[in-house]
Amino acid sequence: MAMVLPALGTAIKKVKECYIRKDLVQIRIALEIHCQQEGSYPQVLNDLSPNLFKELPQDPWTNYNENYHYNFEKNGLYSVGSNCLDDGGDIKTNRTLNSSSKDYGLYLNEDYK
Repeated sequence: MAMVLPALGTAIKKVKECYIRKDLVQIRIALEIHCQQEGSYPQVLNDLSPNLFKELPQDPWTNYNENYHYNFEKNGLYSVGSNCLDDGGDIKTNRTLNSSSKDYGLYLNEDYK
């Protein structure tokens, strides 16, 4: 039984990571559609609903209690990561979900980096 519990924890983490990847891609697509339709990215993610999302996806690392974070000034979209803390969208050096101390996300404009 002791061997099963760590494996279960790893499996749960991997499932959350899959949902995060899916959600971030869907939000990114919605942001691009908004930009094409309106001429610019929205100031906040809530501007995407109800036109592009019935409800915005919730971040699994917050037990689905919070939206993903969007930093308009940095053109960044991110999850709080497995430490469940908002590290301010520090996603520049964090390209994998395996980090336990940083946010995970992507830049909408790759020129920002």
